[in-house]
Amino acid sequence: SQDNELSEVTNTTITSDATEIVGVCTDFTIDIFGNFLIIYKESEESSENKMVRLYKTYLSTPISVPYNPLSIQIDFSGNVFVLSSDNKIHKYTPNNDTYKEDVFKINASNGDEIKSITLNYKYDDIYYLGQACIYQNSDNNLGVKNLTGILADNVMEKSVLTNVTFVTLSESAKLFKVTLNDYITVDGKKYFNNLTPISNPNLSKVYAVIADINDTYYLVSYSPKIVALVRKTSVNTYINVESDATIITKDKYDEYNIIDNDLNYTPYYISNDVNLYAKPIIDENYKLDGKLSKNQSVYAIKEIAFNGKTMTLISTEKDGTAIGYVVSGYLNENIVSDNDVTIESDLTIGTNADKKIKTIFMILLIAFTLSVSLILIEKKLLFNNKK
Repeated sequence: SQDNELSEVTNTTITSDATEIVGVCTDFTIDIFGNFLIIYKESEESSENKMVRLYKTYLSTPISVPYNPLSIQIDFSGNVFVLSSDNKIHKYTPNNDTYKEDVFKINASNGDEIKSITLNYKYDDIYYLGQACIYQNSDNNLGVKNLTGILADNVMEKSVLTNVTFVTLSESAKLFKVTLNDYITVDGKKYFNNLTPISNPNLSKVYAVIADINDTYYLVSYSPKIVALVRKTSVNTYINVESDATIITKDKYDEYNIIDNDLNYTPYYISNDVNLYAKPIIDENYKLDGKLSKNQSVYAIKEIAFNGKTMTLISTEKDGTAIGYVVSGYLNENIVSDNDVTIESDLTIGTNADKKIKTIFMILLIAFTLSVSLILIEKKLLFNNKK
């Protein structure tokens, strides 16, 4: 076999604006969100190991870890698992700036000595490496939280979202595409069954928060059909929302291509039978029961648009309760004639402005076609007369 050389390794000092890590690093790991977990000693002679979390310039308060850590892993929710030399796993659950510790004894067969641990990032399994075999713990008594360990119960709620929070995301944000109706049920609770990482997400877009899942995650949308899971720590800017993060007020909406206009119950007519949605996105899981009928009278409460798609929150009564969202292109100021073409798909219809442009284009196209036909007929008549 041929030896392959790696590129030159350079020394890099990891520091933080808060605190500099001074000492001897003995082990580290990094999660998919860019958090480093570092185990170190303050000196070569020190018998005490410490652990810190480093994210960009943020450094957590150091905490003590087992005397002889052999392996370190971190799950999807930031829980840290450290294997110590006495066949114990020390689980550290994030708690503000520090961690809560729980200790679990590994009962390996024949007193096997465990050398290392690893996690399955799709399922909530943890694997132990012994002297000559690999053990799998699928009982999840350690409380591992990976891609399937996130509750989906409140995500499926069809309550009408009347106030939309918009966010921008940091450059390091990781998004996971969600299939809303794909879940597993455990002890009566729904969990996401399949979360797919979105490669190269467009992080320059504005995202609408569809659901506040828990203390860690948002469900967000950035197109009519795409909903995704993102960690709250990945939010760079909250738009028009009270938060410790940067706040962008409504007077900056144009900069972010956002429309959130109050329409004050403006009267409209529905152009044809149309679906209602609980959220300002087009997803079967948020489609409400029943349809609005062609030429039904409605009142527009507000118009929501981000990244080019416009939805309108409506009521069937003046100053009444919001009943859901429709695609704005289905709203007309006047009653629609029975001869008008019905558009079937929510995904193909545009805004009212789009419809006017398309109508003008079709009229011009028909006029052009008729003109060409008349010219050809005239030429044919001239040719016949010459004969």
